[in-house]
Amino acid sequence: MSHNQGYILLHRKIIDSAIWSKPPLYLKVFSHILCKANHKDFEIKLDTGELLLIRRGQAFTSYRHISEDIKYRENKQWISPSEGEIRYIVNFLKRTGTITTTATGNGLLITFVNYNKYQSITTGTPTGSLSEKQQDSNPTTTTNNNDNNDKENTHISCADICQLLQDKTGATTNEKQIAFLINKYSEEKVSYQVNNIPKDVGSPIAWLKSALKENYSHSQKKTSENAKTPIYKKSPCCDVDIFEKNENKYCAKCLCRIIKTDSGELQKTDETVHGGI
Repeated sequence: MSHNQGYILLHRKIIDSAIWSKPPLYLKVFSHILCKANHKDFEIKLDTGELLLIRRGQAFTSYRHISEDIKYRENKQWISPSEGEIRYIVNFLKRTGTITTTATGNGLLITFVNYNKYQSITTGTPTGSLSEKQQDSNPTTTTNNNDNNDKENTHISCADICQLLQDKTGATTNEKQIAFLINKYSEEKVSYQVNNIPKDVGSPIAWLKSALKENYSHSQKKTSENAKTPIYKKSPCCDVDIFEKNENKYCAKCLCRIIKTDSGELQKTDETVHGGI
């Protein structure tokens, strides 16, 4: 069945979708899979001789085939994204509720969750298959919003980033190290730096920490130093909140430094916060 004939529907609201703020490769992978998806049910013969029914809105492919199909020329050379990069983007599309995948021994079956809704001319309101900012009015794309699923998505992101880092540098990375960086900076910032990591870097994690610190720590440090961080106990002098600055605790009213005695009680000192609030 040829996929090079006909057309797909793409609505202007794609510019408001989660994928629009991603690197260009994300949109290219999404568009490629959408173009490869069947517009009607079709049966294919696998290498094993078995017949597999590919339904409307499904595409049968593999990470390797996607990588080969979307290669591009740069300086007279063909460049193909790594299979790890493709896998990471496919998992992103899964997390946003755009697609589901089923791995088989012969390839990867990709299903667009809302294909019939978004790729039907009869609706009169064609829209892209992407969910807006990981949300959609269709219940199938909004069920994964509880805390447990949020944690699960973070775990998937760690695994994806580790795989991407390994594909780019050849180094195996501990997921706990990536999880720590994600919690400190965010998945978006970590994945962006991983996508830009040099292939011949000596220590990927050291490079990643340095890049994140250089690009993002200044604003975090400035915010944390200027912010009042209340803790649960009140100051012993003025009975108001205690805030932290530069790892010391101070009374929010008289600005004196508060210490904890050996007995565990809070005590006022003659020191005051340097530079004021």
